[in-house]
Amino acid sequence: MSLKNKIRSWLLKKESAPNDNQPNIPPHPQVLTDQYLPVSDPNVARLSTYVTQINDILATACKLAKQSFYPIDIHELTRVEFVTNPPTKTGRPPRVFEKATFGRDSVSDNAMYGNVSLDPAGKVLGLTVTAWKARGRGSLGMHVTTGANDGDIQITKITMLDSDGGKTVVYDKTKTKKPKTNKSRVHEIKDDEERAALLPASQKYIQSIVKSKYRSFPETPFISEYREKFTQWKKHMNDSVMPTRTIPRERMVRKDGLLPGDVYLLYWVDNFGMSRKIPVYFEFDFGIDFVKEYEMLLKNNYISNDGITLTTKGKSVLEERYQIVKDWNEGRKR
Repeated sequence: MSLKNKIRSWLLKKESAPNDNQPNIPPHPQVLTDQYLPVSDPNVARLSTYVTQINDILATACKLAKQSFYPIDIHELTRVEFVTNPPTKTGRPPRVFEKATFGRDSVSDNAMYGNVSLDPAGKVLGLTVTAWKARGRGSLGMHVTTGANDGDIQITKITMLDSDGGKTVVYDKTKTKKPKTNKSRVHEIKDDEERAALLPASQKYIQSIVKSKYRSFPETPFISEYREKFTQWKKHMNDSVMPTRTIPRERMVRKDGLLPGDVYLLYWVDNFGMSRKIPVYFEFDFGIDFVKEYEMLLKNNYISNDGITLTTKGKSVLEERYQIVKDWNEGRKR
């Protein structure tokens, strides 16, 4: 037996031995387990402050890779190590001041491990995480690497792994072209009604509605070609029995450059990405041109360059003005 196998055998026997201070959990059949730290360990406590950020990255990676993995959690099987890098030759603190390495492997839990790079202030500069849907023949894993962009941590690469050592890159930001926005997708949509919903109506049609309903509004609501060609909206505009719904004035007032519809757009992208058909309520209830406002949010760093992930700035706005989302969702249930 080689020295490496002797050490492996010794550790496995040691782990399987009864221990009053550790839970009697059998070692993983394929992963060399370590001596796990108790939850009260200060390193584990420090790691817990970054768990939400790690899970946000993992959730985004799952969306991009169209896979599902359990989020990381902190318990008695978590092992953590913080390593501080030495100062530079000039005596200044290094850019990556500290790196936290974490991992967990067990029979009853998915294996997950990685590291978090921190600056001198404790801010995350980047992280890597590898998650497995169990460890054994035929199992599937996902390795995610990230980088910082304008203060935000963004995914740079996703690699799918298999138990036989196979690797398949499913996302590589360095080789990914800038995602198509709905403006460039308009001419690819085959359905006439769906395509018309993204294009403005004729000026004559728009002016006739604005003159009647929105003349004093601070901003003109978006009126689509779909409304003009495929609905009887204008015909029933002044109907006393079944009037068509109009946009409330307050929904066309910008706060810090954003309309209420922009806030709901952030919520929609955060929950559904860009794979669904764009709902008509963005026009008929919020009065916004989805294409125009989406591109504005992308340009102004509310949505990251992958086109489906909110930046820290976008998440902050959504959290601050979430009452708009709540009121709208509750109104739809009535």
